[in-house]
Amino acid sequence: MIAQNSPSGFITQQAQHVPLFTLPPLDKSLAFAEFVDWHMVHSGDHTLVQLVRADSQLTEKVTMRDFGRAVHLLGRHFIDRIRPEPRGPTVVAIKMSAHLLLYHTTVSALLRTGFQPFAIAMSMPEHSTRHLLAESNAQYLITIGNSGTPMVQAVVNLGHPEDAHDLSVMSLSVLYPNLTGSVSVGAATEVATLPCLHKLCSWMESYAYDDLPTFVGHTSGSTGLPKAIPFRQKALLSWLICPWFGDLDLGGQVLPVGFLPPHHITTVAAVVLFPMASGMILAMDHPSSPQTPTTPTGILDFCQRAKVDLAVFPPILYESWAHDLNAVKYLSSLNLALVGMGALDSKVGDKLVEAGVPLVPGYGCTEGSQVSPFRRFVPDKDWPYVTIIPYVSHRLVPVGLRRYRLELMENDIYSPAVFNADKGSVYNTHDILERHPTRPDLYRVVERDDNQVKLATGELVPVEQIETAVRQCPEVKQATAFGQGRHQVGILVEPCDDHYRSGEGLLAFIQVLRPYIVNANDTVPTYARVPTDLIVVIPPGTSIPISPKGIVPRQIAVKTFASQIDDAYNSIASLRSRFATPETWTAESVHSFVADVVSTVICKLVSNRVLDEDADLFDQGCNSLHCAHICDALAQAVTTQGRPRSSVPSNSVYLYPTVRSLAAFVYSGEANVFTSRGSAGALPLMARLVDEYTAGLPSRAPDMDAVEALAESGQVVLMTGSTGALGTFVLAELLLDPFVTTVYCVVRQANGLSQQVAAFIDRGLNPDDLPLSKLRIIHGDVSQERFGFGKPEWEQLTSACTAIVHCAWRLDFNLGVESFKTHIAGVRALIDIALASTRPVPPHLVFMSSIDTVHAWNTAHTWKEQRFVPNSLLDVAHALGSGYGESKWVAERILEKAAETSGLRVTSLRLSQLSGATTNGAWNATDWVPLILRAGLEIGALPVYQPGTTSWLPLDIAAKASVAVMRAPAAGFRVVNVGNPNPTSWETVLQELATATSQYLDRPILPMKSTEWAARIKQLSEDTTAYASREENPMLHIAEFLTGWCGERWYEEDSPFNDALGIPRLDTSSICEIYPELVHCAKVGCEDVVRWVDYWGKHGLFAAAG
Repeated sequence: MIAQNSPSGFITQQAQHVPLFTLPPLDKSLAFAEFVDWHMVHSGDHTLVQLVRADSQLTEKVTMRDFGRAVHLLGRHFIDRIRPEPRGPTVVAIKMSAHLLLYHTTVSALLRTGFQPFAIAMSMPEHSTRHLLAESNAQYLITIGNSGTPMVQAVVNLGHPEDAHDLSVMSLSVLYPNLTGSVSVGAATEVATLPCLHKLCSWMESYAYDDLPTFVGHTSGSTGLPKAIPFRQKALLSWLICPWFGDLDLGGQVLPVGFLPPHHITTVAAVVLFPMASGMILAMDHPSSPQTPTTPTGILDFCQRAKVDLAVFPPILYESWAHDLNAVKYLSSLNLALVGMGALDSKVGDKLVEAGVPLVPGYGCTEGSQVSPFRRFVPDKDWPYVTIIPYVSHRLVPVGLRRYRLELMENDIYSPAVFNADKGSVYNTHDILERHPTRPDLYRVVERDDNQVKLATGELVPVEQIETAVRQCPEVKQATAFGQGRHQVGILVEPCDDHYRSGEGLLAFIQVLRPYIVNANDTVPTYARVPTDLIVVIPPGTSIPISPKGIVPRQIAVKTFASQIDDAYNSIASLRSRFATPETWTAESVHSFVADVVSTVICKLVSNRVLDEDADLFDQGCNSLHCAHICDALAQAVTTQGRPRSSVPSNSVYLYPTVRSLAAFVYSGEANVFTSRGSAGALPLMARLVDEYTAGLPSRAPDMDAVEALAESGQVVLMTGSTGALGTFVLAELLLDPFVTTVYCVVRQANGLSQQVAAFIDRGLNPDDLPLSKLRIIHGDVSQERFGFGKPEWEQLTSACTAIVHCAWRLDFNLGVESFKTHIAGVRALIDIALASTRPVPPHLVFMSSIDTVHAWNTAHTWKEQRFVPNSLLDVAHALGSGYGESKWVAERILEKAAETSGLRVTSLRLSQLSGATTNGAWNATDWVPLILRAGLEIGALPVYQPGTTSWLPLDIAAKASVAVMRAPAAGFRVVNVGNPNPTSWETVLQELATATSQYLDRPILPMKSTEWAARIKQLSEDTTAYASREENPMLHIAEFLTGWCGERWYEEDSPFNDALGIPRLDTSSICEIYPELVHCAKVGCEDVVRWVDYWGKHGLFAAAG
């Protein structure tokens, strides 16, 4: 019968040496509710439960026949008291504290009689229990008590007063009369002759096997309110066959279960399911003996008396036993010590494994069944890893280097209990699994993807780095970052000692913690830095919650301490009230006031750094949020002098990016001509920057024969900006290029590799599909000489590199050219690296320039004179108007001079507007196109009546063209325009945007005339009451962009040879010769736009849309 009834494709036959056990059919021919009857007939004498007395090692056995009779007796008891539903199962909730044998019999009797048992944890709070009863539509509740208990009243309040019952459960002495000292012989005879239950309930016949309802479980509620999980027969089968797909025969093995929580899915599987399909024996306390204390010592003593063979324990027990030599010695004698119901600390596990404890982790979830198999213990350092059961269909979605989100999928014999994905029969576990570095079949759970933090800007915060740095503080017990949907990230901290949570102790704790916050801030991007004001120390007597899997459930933690977090953000928002406006308005007092405001916002909130008043603020950590706070405080101050708030515009810090220049502006109230955009005032500064960074350029004669040989040899590439939008795809192309052997990527953060992998995944690239063995991460800083490289790195790069690809540049149209000085210095550093090369030919330097270097093309020319921007470096007059474009022009001129004096091969790629990638629509949500869309959502309209075209090129296509340019023969300096040679009308793109966004948000977006739309945007951008703060006003950002880029009359451009918003068209003939595939590049179409909108939606662009 074993071979006939076993599941198809099994790995290890169960009950091979248990002659009294006969396997029931696992081929879907018999419902689980009928297994009891099967075993009464075919395995009647097999021991199901072994009852152990407290005062000796004597045991009593409960056979399958004993158990079956008790189930039938109790089932008849239920049928007499519960009115069954004729068309489906009646849900009967169980919330009682009872001997596990009674509990097990109760669950099985309800299943056998056609009811749906719903075991609820005794520790479940009343409000959560009410929620579960309502969600499951439970009509009855089994308790040990009378009908006046509060929980029975809760059932009545749910709207089922006529069905509310406090069911009395028969005692074990009646259900199992053959147990020593249970009942009289007469009663035993009565039970033995009691008629059996009839065949299964008639309503069951209307269900297909897979869909037959069985029991209901519930989640722990660690990420919110607990959820009721109904199990179909197919989901139950997934648990039943689990033992058959490991490498252990559980038949005849004794498992202690009396101390396990009866409601937990692990207990249900171990007690109710596995014994029926494997012949495993359960060990419990004898009901007539004192119950074993649920202490580490008591449980271990029971296991020894019961002579168990294997066990499943929660992590807390192993952590306790790890310090007891006798306990460790006993545990090492077991066949298997399974870790269940949570994650065991790796240090504790390592210690136990070294001592010979056969430690094996189990992995599964209520909704998805057991995911890892029962496997033999292998005494090595890989013990924390698990494999995935072969019959469990699954999908691993990349989320990091060797990290994946696990999704479980239904197949013929396996099914999750619930489905939660958008499409198909899929359950997204939200668990992040890390693959073993050398054994690709092994994984371990490391975190949950719903534990991430995404700011209101759409930026994803590297919370793991922040939390790890903070937890290194010896006075910190636990910490978790917060900031979902906010503009800044904060950290929730639980000190080890309550003394640190209030008063002087709190102040002392902040000082102890500050260096760790500073260290954390040094490892993350500017937007992810934690200001001191957002360090939230939890109140005395409270703790940060921990889930059963050992993970901090961020959402629950944030909800628990919501009031403290809100207070911290409110404190930041009211920043301007901290500053005392000068009593007398003098140049000195205003300077001191401005210095105090700027220093507090940028430095004191994050660290104790001293601000350099003459250095560029953006080089000292200033970001857009800081600018908003600074301008808000300064605008409030000028009102005391009778000046309007508008006299300090929101871009003031960008125009005056040092403390000294900003203070002079605030004092005088007059704009400095040298900061005016688009004027000749920028020319002297640009000329000075070119002179400064071309001084002392060395000369070098090129070897043209060696240049030709490069095309056939392996290339070694030095790259910057590899985590940026374009850089990510350029790096991917380089790694996939068979002619490229190594790529060195310069990064600032210590966790450069994980940042790079995250960038790949965010833009729809699977890191596992890329040969990352070619990748070398090196740490450098563009603001330092030679990038701050040490001698080994410098010698390696100057001897190996054949090409340099420079993508790193700050994308900010608000900044003046002076704020890009460190980037310009980086260009000179790359020139120095190239010219210091020990190779016969210096590296080919490819610079990612921008169409913004011809920002003033329409001013200097008309489309009638010259239709397209040529492939050449144009006069400086064409670049005026944007600090970003001006800085790129300066870099191009420096590179041109370097080529002239040394023969360096340089290609400047003048990139047109780059659009979302064809992979997944990846397009930065802070770019101007999504900003237009976001602003349009505020007024429910887009300016669809727009002239011009869009020569937009998808990021990944631009990357392919860029790598083709890098590999193409080159001499001297050249400019190559890169754009889409097949433009689409701007009006068409806007219409597609409106349609796709309307469908995504299920709300209409109307067309509006451009002039009307622009007026509405301007009006809302100046409204100080519509939004909580200036930084939250999307109108402000887009109004500044449109006016700054295109002037006040941007919407009136009518040149047929201009792209949207008056952006000039590029001559793309050169790039099409180098990369012929570009000739056939598709126009922007509906599918592209749908991908963009989907990407923006996932990155929070629409989160706060009204």
